[in-house]
Amino acid sequence: MIIYITYLVDISLQYIDFIHSQKNVVNTICDYIDEHYHENITRDNIAKIVYLSPDYITRIFKKEKGLSLVNYIIKKRVDIAKELLIQTTLPVHIISDKVGYGNYSYFTKLFKKETNYTPFEYRRKEKSSAL
Repeated sequence: MIIYITYLVDISLQYIDFIHSQKNVVNTICDYIDEHYHENITRDNIAKIVYLSPDYITRIFKKEKGLSLVNYIIKKRVDIAKELLIQTTLPVHIISDKVGYGNYSYFTKLFKKETNYTPFEYRRKEKSSAL
């Protein structure tokens, strides 16, 4: 009986370590995205950083964060773009490049999908509400 209880405790501790390691991996991924959002980020290069398979990091990321890896990257880029639209007078195509989208049209499409506004509309709305 004692051996069985010891076994259960050991398995439980291993599971706790496993859960914590998943959170650490996801935190490492988020830190990487936060620092490199302006670069071409792929599942493959993130997987290489954390030494895990692309499919596995995609699964644990979604499990921990509640949104997909791709959607997290898009959200991060759009959030930075929103700040730049409000705080600077940079042209939208420059902001698009700064947040990692070389294709201005694609950036505008994603921005509108996330905010319900084009970048121009968002800037105008935020500037007028600040007055």
